Amino acid sequence: MIPLTKGGNIGWKVSAITYNFLGVWLNAVSTSLETTETTMSNQNPTSLLKTLALTTVLLAGLAGAGPVAADTQQQLLRCDDTNLEDGPYGQYYGMDFYGTDEICGGDTLDKGSIGVFANRFIRVRLDNANTDPFVLYEVYYVSIGDDPATDKTMVGNHMTDCNGDAKGILKDMTRPMDIVAGFPVNIKARVGDENAGFFFFYSRGPYGWTDDGSCRPTTWNTSDGTRHGTFNNPPLWEGDPGFDLIQFVSGYATK
Repeated sequence: MIPLTKGGNIGWKVSAITYNFLGVWLNAVSTSLETTETTMSNQNPTSLLKTLALTTVLLAGLAGAGPVAADTQQQLLRCDDTNLEDGPYGQYYGMDFYGTDEICGGDTLDKGSIGVFANRFIRVRLDNANTDPFVLYEVYYVSIGDDPATDKTMVGNHMTDCNGDAKGILKDMTRPMDIVAGFPVNIKARVGDENAGFFFFYSRGPYGWTDDGSCRPTTWNTSDGTRHGTFNNPPLWEGDPGFDLIQFVSGYATK
């Protein structure tokens, strides 16, 4: 379950620029600390004080920037490894409303995680997802107690590489290039300030085929055959309400 509240670090505005700036900032702190350590013995007092002052300012600024860890972090579990089909999602919503309790897909997954970062953005990691490479996944958020077919909210896409791995922030994607050019989905803008629910992952099939040797597709499943074209992948459930063939679900599994 991923809870969203009005609390959290709402003062820290995160954007693509902020992520880049924070990376530079952290590098600057590290470089400053290394410089301090290696030059203490040969710097004159004035220069040494300047170095120490810079280090202090950088560390103080980083402390004031707020935490960079995920606000929430959960495992991603294979739907087939859960009791989802035996519970209300399968027996009530699935069987009674949509005629089937077979709501799980069959994609493989060695390990996965999902977390809400800075109380806004959704970070995902997939290791060895699916036996096929280059898969386009679509992620939905379902509030607890809501109908998973009619009340779900799409919160972004992600693409696996030649090894079935994916790591990064969910974005709205209509073409492969959006993994770089797309802007991150803000979950609070999608589902509201106060909510609690689950993430469901669905496969939309391959966005490309055959590794070109650099872990990229030789052939792109797009409108123009390039990474700049729009996906040819069909919409889930042919664009109608649905929720079956869940591949992965957020949660926690004891060992």
